[in-house]
Amino acid sequence: MTEIKLYKSPWKAIKLLGLTIPLVAVGIWLILRNESSLLDRIMGWIGVPFFGFGFFLAFFHMFDKRPQIIINETGIWDRTTKQDLISWNLIKNAKPLNIFGQKFITLTMDKSFKSRNKQYRWARKLSKEVGSSGLDLQLSQIKINPMTMTKFIKEMIKTDKQNRQGLIDKYFDNQ
Repeated sequence: MTEIKLYKSPWKAIKLLGLTIPLVAVGIWLILRNESSLLDRIMGWIGVPFFGFGFFLAFFHMFDKRPQIIINETGIWDRTTKQDLISWNLIKNAKPLNIFGQKFITLTMDKSFKSRNKQYRWARKLSKEVGSSGLDLQLSQIKINPMTMTKFIKEMIKTDKQNRQGLIDKYFDNQ
């Protein structure tokens, strides 16, 4: 059984690092320059740790070698969903979702599916407002086209188990 493992893109982490470096530098400049007012220094001290956290986040994403999504003929697993392997038989539909530039695929699940991720009422309401069904695969850190991934998932849920391996090979032959 072939498994396809999708990893975080290091270029996303490099972009985050490239955005945080100038902001931290401005904060340090506000703190160290002689003619800074008290407000400038306060803003510098707020900005440096806030944007400096981006350094740690970028390095974590850059050197995190764990797979984000694993796909095989039995199901799909996403590390961010806090679920076990999700069987293709339990997925009823999939649709792409874009929330402020963050890419997701929201999965509509069978009634027999038991989610391990319990949400507060306000979070469920917010999820419904943005078009989420409650179980979302996060694609923002992965270099993959959300439309292609959605099409792949829809074909996998319609295909019988013995033909799924061929479908995986068709979509991920260059991986």
